[in-house]
Amino acid sequence: MKEERMLILNMLNEGKITADEAVSLLNALPSEGCSFDDFARSVKTKVEDFAGKAEPKVKKAAQDIRDRSVEAFDNIKAKIEEKRAESAAAADKEDGYAADSDEYVDITAGVDEDYDESTQRDSEMERNEDTLPVDEAEPINEE
Repeated sequence: MKEERMLILNMLNEGKITADEAVSLLNALPSEGCSFDDFARSVKTKVEDFAGKAEPKVKKAAQDIRDRSVEAFDNIKAKIEEKRAESAAAADKEDGYAADSDEYVDITAGVDEDYDESTQRDSEMERNEDTLPVDEAEPINEE
């Protein structure tokens, strides 16, 4: 056991461990007259004590992690639902439906009269079955 004690003291001297760590290690070593069985029982007792003290802290940490994870997932779900609702409202608006009702909104209201006149002229031509040759046709003003 002297070799182990010297090794611990050398590690302390080299700065590899602190004085508190050295004391803990030296106390963990069996005494000169101690049998291996006594040493094993001593280590087992210390491990059980440590586990008993650590268990509540580990359980609390695990519960904290669970609670934070649930909260984070709920926040993500809420953001997704919010974005989905915004997207649906934008799509409804584009399709001519009011975002907050099922009523159709006339999205053609207020369209330029030039467009209306052009459409009306095209409709009249179709009814009369009159067609203009391509070279006589008026160019379409697409604005």
